[in-house]
Amino acid sequence: VGNVFDGITSKRTQHSKNMFRVLFFGTYVPLHGAHYIVDAAIELRNRPVEFVLIGNGQEFDEVRTKAEVSYLNNITFFNTWYSIKQLTQAMADADVCLGVFGTTPKASRVIPYKIFGALSLGRPIITRDSPAIRELLVDGESVLLCPPGDGSALAKCIERFRNDRELCSRIGEEGKKCYEREASNEAIGRTFVRNLA
Repeated sequence: VGNVFDGITSKRTQHSKNMFRVLFFGTYVPLHGAHYIVDAAIELRNRPVEFVLIGNGQEFDEVRTKAEVSYLNNITFFNTWYSIKQLTQAMADADVCLGVFGTTPKASRVIPYKIFGALSLGRPIITRDSPAIRELLVDGESVLLCPPGDGSALAKCIERFRNDRELCSRIGEEGKKCYEREASNEAIGRTFVRNLA
């Protein structure tokens, strides 16, 4: 995470800000549940919501094909690898960042690095409910959680944020506070030193 996040601000134009931007990035492994993001895009195809998906990997072709056969024009795929600085800018430009939505056992046991990056930038996050995420964040306070494998529930969370910008901002701010308190380099350092005592 570190200093690469310092000084990053949104570069979106006023025109693009009229659309509510939802960002996902990853390697399209099953635990990500990218298929369910497409399901949410299908439900929100007539709303002012745009989905930006960055990355490539195992299920990429299937996910993109699913979007193409659904004739979606609210989803854009960037199937190239981004640098940390480029991903940081993409997060800053997004209205909300997505975590994982898969139904695999591993998906319930991990907190992906992308969540820590979004938290450090104060970006509001939607991700699947799991024991792991509840160790760090609180639903409705520092994150919005939805059931795994449920594109409709994800769409409802996105709409909740889009229709309540104050909630969106507040959850982003609370998420950043949680990150600084529990997961930043400084917080980890404090815990390490305390455990050595």
